[in-house]
Amino acid sequence: MTKRGAGDIALQIQASGTLGSVTVETENRIRRALGGNYYQITKQDGTVTDGRELLPSAFFTVEDQGSRIVLHGGGFGHGIGMSQNGANAMAAQGLCCEEILKFFYTGVEVR
Repeated sequence: MTKRGAGDIALQIQASGTLGSVTVETENRIRRALGGNYYQITKQDGTVTDGRELLPSAFFTVEDQGSRIVLHGGGFGHGIGMSQNGANAMAAQGLCCEEILKFFYTGVEVR
């Protein structure tokens, strides 16, 4: 993480490897670059879900564990509610509105 913004969200990240390095800037580009279906998300309640097109939030820390890099997240989007892009991607994957609402607002009852 090379730069953080308001609410401690990532605004710039840099990755380096044997083929060179890349810098990604802005919250949405970072979330898209780190999104995908090649990982799983462990939610706060301990349940596991597949990754999404966008990383749920740019509010995360990075831990280098040697053989892998682990992101520890703490939010869903801007930190003020439901991510429109995230909810749209979840709906496109077939999740219903109740599943999407419960993902973003843990502990709620939908009536």
